[in-house]
Amino acid sequence: MPPAPTCGPRGTHPWPALLAALGLLAMLSACSTATVAPPATAPELPPPDPRFAAAAPPPTAAEVFALSSEMQHYLATALPGTAQERRRPAALVRALNTLGDLKLAYDASTTRTAAQAFEARAGNCLSLVIMTAALAKAQGISVTYNLVPGEVSYRREAGLLLTSGHVNLTLGRPLRDRGSSGFDASAWMTVDFLPGEDLTGQRRQPIDEATVLAMFMNNRAAEAVAQGRLADAHALAREALRHAPGFAPARNTLAVVYLRAGLPVDAERLLRQVLASAPTNTDALANLASALQAQGRHTEARALVAQLAALEPDPPLRALYAAKLERLGRRADTPANLPLSR
Repeated sequence: MPPAPTCGPRGTHPWPALLAALGLLAMLSACSTATVAPPATAPELPPPDPRFAAAAPPPTAAEVFALSSEMQHYLATALPGTAQERRRPAALVRALNTLGDLKLAYDASTTRTAAQAFEARAGNCLSLVIMTAALAKAQGISVTYNLVPGEVSYRREAGLLLTSGHVNLTLGRPLRDRGSSGFDASAWMTVDFLPGEDLTGQRRQPIDEATVLAMFMNNRAAEAVAQGRLADAHALAREALRHAPGFAPARNTLAVVYLRAGLPVDAERLLRQVLASAPTNTDALANLASALQAQGRHTEARALVAQLAALEPDPPLRALYAAKLERLGRRADTPANLPLSR
């Protein structure tokens, strides 16, 4: 097996950057590249469901970003320079660099907390962004999280179609927040953990930490669905919506939990909430087609799949929906390959 790819800052003047990728499920949306701004009136948080009793509660926000004793020791002993120099982004970015002492590896298999990613010296990009943010804030460095619109990648796992997008973060005050007089470019850096990513001309949409936490919980929920832990997935998706009620990928993931549990009516209700504010959300449309088909509403399901085939810009997915449309014509389709977002 080849070694895991290392993660290091790449980019353009003034500094290379480190970026994070998120994955989605059924269709799940783990980290969606879609706009995550909440609708004018976000749907209410779905209530607890006694049909799903989680084995353990989701992690708290404090636990997601908590520094381990190893991380605290690292900051106290390993970063070079004076106390003032160590509070600048450059010192931390040097440590995170491919040639730095942390030697981070990219690992898309699971979503880790800050402490877990630091202990493993590995993580998917969301995990590494969370770890970097925790280290930066401990040094008094301001953090801005960014959603990066771009191409979505797909993979299959456990009968699910996972779609993945990207996030990154900027350490220090962004350029737009600084006066032109005496501007010091070294006082801010965009950090990007996706191997080979070029930040030239990259578009970024700032997001708040509540949305980052929702992405984390949604990723964990998608991973739980893939492992068949539906009760845990239900609790994690609800926790994502508690942090960011308008975060559509988590509501989509929760609908997939209900689909997997054989409860298509509940899934339909959640998916229609997503589509009320985002009528062309392809993940929600695909899952709604499965929910309708599971209820025997074949004509409605076929109409949705035809709409998906017209909306989808990606040729492989267009082919997938065309094949699904043909199967629906024979009324032999099953709710498999559900789109998840993470």
